[in-house]
Amino acid sequence: MGRISSAISKLEDTQFHGDLRGPGDDLFEYVAPEMSFGMKYVFANKVIFEPVIEKILLGQPASAALIRTTIAPTIFQAGEQNNALPEKATAFINLRLMPGDSLGEVKTFIEDTIDDDDINVTVTGNEASKVSSIDGWPFKSIQQAARNVYGNAVVAPYLMFAGSDARQYDRISSNTYRFLPVQITSEDLNRMHGTNEHVSVENYLNAIKFYTEVIRESNK
Repeated sequence: MGRISSAISKLEDTQFHGDLRGPGDDLFEYVAPEMSFGMKYVFANKVIFEPVIEKILLGQPASAALIRTTIAPTIFQAGEQNNALPEKATAFINLRLMPGDSLGEVKTFIEDTIDDDDINVTVTGNEASKVSSIDGWPFKSIQQAARNVYGNAVVAPYLMFAGSDARQYDRISSNTYRFLPVQITSEDLNRMHGTNEHVSVENYLNAIKFYTEVIRESNK
């Protein structure tokens, strides 16, 4: 148990390398013009300030997930009796892979980080689904549909952290956009997958309006 705990501690202390790229990079390209003058200057000179930007983003779990593969220990299994040493110990770690990171690279990183030949590392699951294009009419249709419903809303690319069915559509569609057409508050986020999870009546109706607008915009 101590050996597995030490391995988990090493992973949490080391973490994957952060890199502002892909959807995370695109996000700031879109929202930077809406920021204060100071932030506009920073992102206009991103080549110079990228290390500073990445350090700031890595300071919070939500923003850190924009620029690196995440590590979250979720299950620990070991002994059954309080007076008997466990024959084995197993830990499950949930990983959300950044687009472009492979399962093989993740396994190598874990093995190199924990540096313990007596711990067997197995990596299963799926790599991140491909990133959808933000150039062309499909993305622009979503942008305009959101503006039609929410006025001057700033619609920007983003990296979806949760798992979805998006990868199942890769065979039939060049682009799959994960978009929730509702306004979510911090209180709404705290309720997700918890007690009293819900959306407001206004959000529910606006979501219906949004999909109507998507159909209209896509038909232009």
